[in-house]
Amino acid sequence: MATRAMDENKLGRLRGLLQKLPQLGISFYMVGTKEGLSVLSDATVDMPDPDLLSAATATMLSTGDFLSDKYKEGLTKEIMVHVERGYILIFRVGVNHNLAAVVGDVTNLDYYLDILRKYIKAIGEITVAGEQVQEAEEMLRKELELIGVSAASSEGKVADNTGASETKSPSAEAQKSKRPAPRLGKGKRQ
Repeated sequence: MATRAMDENKLGRLRGLLQKLPQLGISFYMVGTKEGLSVLSDATVDMPDPDLLSAATATMLSTGDFLSDKYKEGLTKEIMVHVERGYILIFRVGVNHNLAAVVGDVTNLDYYLDILRKYIKAIGEITVAGEQVQEAEEMLRKELELIGVSAASSEGKVADNTGASETKSPSAEAQKSKRPAPRLGKGKRQ
């Protein structure tokens, strides 16, 4: 089992949680970072280099994020790859981690998706400790981008096209909005 980027206490809790997955019919599982490093993988299965698999998983999530950003659909939460002998299921866990799982060619895929989604919650409780504020800020930033509000303007700052910004107080904004627009005299052009 390759391990990186997680303290031993969290890693032990994660091992204890995930060791039951093979009994549920999951052929292989791996937790990795968004940078593509393997944190924990199923030691009972002979698979290629866990870091290589983790990098591929992270790349797929990144590609999903690119596409969902272009379609204005938010962050990628899950990816399902249907292969000849089953499914590769990839899930985002918080901001910095992901879970990949392999399931054989089953007729009840929804059952496995439901199980893994429950595991994602539990994995998130272990791995996300300390990431929760960062995750909330990232989600808020993405949501604001989707509706066309920059993060600077959401904090009371107004950005101009030059990249400079100035802070305006809410009371100044309220007073400004109550003022009538200036009128142009005859013969004056805008």
